[in-house]
Amino acid sequence: MALLATTACKKSDDSSTPSNQWTVGSTTYTASAGGINSNSYGLTATDVSQNGNSIAFTFSDGMPTTSGSYTVSSSTSGSGKVAIIATDAASSGVYNVQSGTVTVTVTDGKVAISLPASPATYVGMTTKPDVQVSANISQ
Repeated sequence: MALLATTACKKSDDSSTPSNQWTVGSTTYTASAGGINSNSYGLTATDVSQNGNSIAFTFSDGMPTTSGSYTVSSSTSGSGKVAIIATDAASSGVYNVQSGTVTVTVTDGKVAISLPASPATYVGMTTKPDVQVSANISQ
């Protein structure tokens, strides 16, 4: 019984976004099975409904191999940076996260990324209001 209570109370981050979900504005998306893909530069998650909603993390130093914190930046020039793009098909929006800190945890070669609510601006020809983007994504 004590083991069950310990397991149920364990939390790997302080964000309110559940594992393998991300939020763009007021809409929350869930990564589909097989919808989390990585390459040598980062990780992309695609939503369950497959409507073009995704979030992509591109690291300036390549995919992390050790745990640590990364500074959110709109570009990946310089060390210790991560650029984040989130799409929201419902509003036909692509959002560039502008600032914040991403916490990366690497366990047995698998990467988990936690982004607390951070400001993001619309990328496009029309004007849309800024939104908050948060995420908890694990391989």
